[in-house]
Amino acid sequence: MRQFLIDWVSDIFGSGLFSSVESILNWNPSSGEFTTVWGIICNVYENVCVPIGMGLVLIYFMVNVIEKSTQQQSIDVEHIIKLLLKLFIGLYLIEHGLEIMASIYSLSFGLVKGIAGLQSDDAAYGGPGNDVVAAIWKQLTGEDINKDVKWGVLDVFSKFIPVFFQLILPWIFTLIMKIVVYFVCYTRLIEFYLKTAAAPIALSDFFTEGVHSNGWKFVKGYIATALQAGIIMLAVVVFNGIAGGIMNGGVAGILDIGYMLFTIKYLALGIATIGVMLKSLSLAKELVGVN
Repeated sequence: MRQFLIDWVSDIFGSGLFSSVESILNWNPSSGEFTTVWGIICNVYENVCVPIGMGLVLIYFMVNVIEKSTQQQSIDVEHIIKLLLKLFIGLYLIEHGLEIMASIYSLSFGLVKGIAGLQSDDAAYGGPGNDVVAAIWKQLTGEDINKDVKWGVLDVFSKFIPVFFQLILPWIFTLIMKIVVYFVCYTRLIEFYLKTAAAPIALSDFFTEGVHSNGWKFVKGYIATALQAGIIMLAVVVFNGIAGGIMNGGVAGILDIGYMLFTIKYLALGIATIGVMLKSLSLAKELVGVN
């Protein structure tokens, strides 16, 4: 009974809520269980989108040549060299776009690791679960959490059942939060795959207008996808810090009004954190200046 209570309360108030976020954000999209889908993305990139991107680059190049020739009576060697240089840059970006995009995405790994390292070992993902379960166990048995107690049938009905009904609602909310966390992280991963596969088409006009092109906007949006991981991880760090602050007053017991207030605050904090996660991509786009 003791271990069941520890596991259940820890799942609600402890490491269960956001402990998996770092590992999810650090998934390598080109290895492990994602090897198959990465192979599909590479095939789409090389066999479908690269030819389209190359064709668009040549079309933009021809349009540039026609515009220069109509605006001027003659095109000197300098203009021709500049146009050819832009063409080669455009073709290079298309040819090596997969490596460039993967390098940008890999920046998120270091970002997540650095932010996660800001937490102390005791605070990281721990949440206040240990304190809550210790207070509950103390009220139910009068013993320290480290000491197990034998439960009779009467004890289960008279003591544990009320605890069960007190914890069931927070557990349901926590389960919903977990689903949303996975939803956000999987959405980011799928968006990465789609953007990577379509990169040649998006980058095809990069050489025409430089930093004012749609290709540059695409790159900034891609950088925002990488930064999104850092924002999600930072939200988790802030969540753990605030949750620890909420717990400073202590929890007298499962039926105590202080516990009820703490539970309301804790769940509200979790919902607010989920809200930030859902907005993480738009926040990242604001950082890089993408509308």
